[in-house]
Amino acid sequence: MNIMTLEERKELGNRLKQARKEKGLSQEELANLIGLKVGTVSKYEQGDRTPGIGKLQLIANALDCDTSRFVASGDEYVRMTQTTDFGNNLDAYLNWLKFSHFGCNPCQIENDDGSKSSSYLISFDKETFPISEDALGRVMEYQKEQFKQLIRLFGEDLR
Repeated sequence: MNIMTLEERKELGNRLKQARKEKGLSQEELANLIGLKVGTVSKYEQGDRTPGIGKLQLIANALDCDTSRFVASGDEYVRMTQTTDFGNNLDAYLNWLKFSHFGCNPCQIENDDGSKSSSYLISFDKETFPISEDALGRVMEYQKEQFKQLIRLFGEDLR
């Protein structure tokens, strides 16, 4: 994946600013809607920083528009935000992995009867999902099988 040039970052920032103004929001209001500091929104609009894919989607949702409004549809950055079916494209899958942010934190959940059970909070691209220990085990097993299939499919390409 190519890094965005300064010109592309500035253009992205201008598009973000235009969409925010059309929605009638201040930088502070947008920042509050998406859980960022106003300075971060300002840096996005100036092109000094580039929002990650997850943040770009949050901004688009807050402004009631699609991420394609911010970046030309042919740009790989947008394709990464909108691609969900990677088919047999190993490069696209690896790029998706690079831009995804995963986290897993153990926690205790209080059941209706007052007892506690082990659970986990799974974070993925700034969203958090509670999941039981059993369900997490099933997800991990599924992912392991998916990874094995990828290795079988692309094994020769990975050497």
